[in-house]
Amino acid sequence: MKLLQLLRGYWSLIATILLFGGYLAFEFDVYADSKDASPERERGDLLRLLTVSSVMMFGFMVLSLRRVLDHGRERTMRTDAELRARAVERTDILTGLANRLRFEELVADTLSEFSKYGAQFVVLFIDLDGFKPVNDTHGHAAGDAVLREVAARLTTHAEDAVCVARLGGDEFSVCAKTAHGVQHPMRLASTLLEAIERTIPFEDKQLAVSATIGVAICTDEMQSASDLLKAADSAMYAGKRGGRGQVVLYGSKPQAVTWSSPRVA
Repeated sequence: MKLLQLLRGYWSLIATILLFGGYLAFEFDVYADSKDASPERERGDLLRLLTVSSVMMFGFMVLSLRRVLDHGRERTMRTDAELRARAVERTDILTGLANRLRFEELVADTLSEFSKYGAQFVVLFIDLDGFKPVNDTHGHAAGDAVLREVAARLTTHAEDAVCVARLGGDEFSVCAKTAHGVQHPMRLASTLLEAIERTIPFEDKQLAVSATIGVAICTDEMQSASDLLKAADSAMYAGKRGGRGQVVLYGSKPQAVTWSSPRVA
């Protein structure tokens, strides 16, 4: 099958070679048989043979160059298509943010930087509060508008973010580089919470949602992206149980959380 495809791609080149070879064979045969030809006739036949040969060789080179260029263009198009497909696989269609797969890849890369340089990174797990009533009352179009606006606000306000992602449904996550300690990560999370809680215009309505945010700071004990996400997720669910609409920091001990106030200055 591959051989047939290759021959199909070079059919014009093969046809040209066969035609050229047949013509040369014919000319040399005629030339060999014309023993009684005059010198002028011989020179004319030779000149005609050389002229046709030059034209055919030029055509051969043009076709070869064209095939090389076509092959390069096809390879570029195939590479571009593969890159687009890869991007689509890692992008949330509704919001344009990274999806969970891409987020976990970037967090894994971030962990390798943490191990090399000791920089501090945090993962925020953000779950919207009050999204379902908005979606049920005003319809899916309103719900989609809320998700897109929340995505835009997270992207705008997530300072030093490595990645902002929609994990699915009304869940988002942010991976960001922060100053060492607790204050900067908590201030970042509070800034994002305040941005989310601003009303969202939709048609003639003002839609309102809040969020509960779990914060996990990268430590030596967290060896994978899934560890960080689980820690931030655990802190977020603790916040849900404690009243929603607040920021919760995951503690250094397994399943322990340090509670923040709903607003951190």
